[in-house]
Amino acid sequence: MLNKIEKAYKKSDVYLEVLSYLVILIVVGI
Repeated sequence: MLNKIEKAYKKSDVYLEVLSYLVILIVVGI
């Protein structure tokens, strides 16, 4: 059970990193 939660958390963590990276690119672009 914990393993599944950890994997899901890591996936969302990566998603947040990609999202913040895109936001930075957009801000720098403007």
